[in-house]
Amino acid sequence: MAEAREYIQKGPVDSYGRHGFGLYAACLRDGSPIGICGLVKRDGLADVDVGFAFLSRYRSQGYAVESAAAVLAHAGRVLRLRRIVANHGTR
Repeated sequence: MAEAREYIQKGPVDSYGRHGFGLYAACLRDGSPIGICGLVKRDGLADVDVGFAFLSRYRSQGYAVESAAAVLAHAGRVLRLRRIVANHGTR
């Protein structure tokens, strides 16, 4: 639990304070959390990146596409970000 709290404080919470954006909870319509998706400013990248991670049982069901589309719409309309990139990592 301590490591999880530290990750959240140094990652997503810090990102909101420094950049005004970060990772958002991705939830089913009933409110059940299934993962995260949001905007990340990574060291070494000039642009803001879309990042996501989902619990394994919710992968390959279109949730990443749906949540990334919502995040990109929010980034453009609300945050007025003009350029966002996506880095395809391997796991």
